[in-house]
Amino acid sequence: MNPTAAAQLGIKPFEAADYLQSDEDCAHYLQACIDEAPEDAALFAKTIGDVA
Repeated sequence: MNPTAAAQLGIKPFEAADYLQSDEDCAHYLQACIDEAPEDAALFAKTIGDVA
């Protein structure tokens, strides 16, 4: 995302990792990723990075 455009729109970056408070949260997040886009390897890699 273009930082200038984001600032003009008042959009802040979203960090999923900020909301993963427990192992159960992480498991649900990973499962949701798999359920929503089972063939999207890039999304799965991003999800693993968020959990890590």
